[in-house]
Amino acid sequence: MPIKSITYKLRNFNSSCCIKWLKHCFEQANVSIIAMEFGFVSVNIKDNKKALEIITKAGFEILIDKNLIIIEDIKQAVYEIVYLQNNQNSIIQKADYLIEKLGMSYQNISKLFSKYNDITLEKYFIKHKIEKIKDLIESDDYTLSEIAYIMDYSSVQHLSTQFKKETGYTFTEFSQLDKKPKIDLNKL
Repeated sequence: MPIKSITYKLRNFNSSCCIKWLKHCFEQANVSIIAMEFGFVSVNIKDNKKALEIITKAGFEILIDKNLIIIEDIKQAVYEIVYLQNNQNSIIQKADYLIEKLGMSYQNISKLFSKYNDITLEKYFIKHKIEKIKDLIESDDYTLSEIAYIMDYSSVQHLSTQFKKETGYTFTEFSQLDKKPKIDLNKL
């Protein structure tokens, strides 16, 4: 059986820990990795079944359905906007980023996302922003004004209101908690 290059699109493959873990699993099985980034892995392999087995044993799901692949791309784009681009763009720029990255209208992106999730795309953005805000609060490196600016809120009041609505805590209450409640990004 000849060696062939295969790319797999994976669900919730969106952190450096995921990449390290799957890389380790493929290396243990002596499988050559061509590329591995958030959302996908490409490998050189003789037997597709072996790759499927490694991926599923590592705890990842391979996406085949075109719409589910687009949903995963949307989630990845939201992650990039909130966590990798410091979220300093306006909402129009965020929409433009999604449109450019996915090659679809924002309306179609939003409809498709809502069809396959129990949450709207806007709420999904907000939930990710709140998790990033929790990290910024914990770091104790920024004032609330700086956090509002970094996270693209029009004011500290707007940020405070949304934070309280989403978490049930004021900033002060959250800061004083011994164990800060966090949501696993893969569960959003």
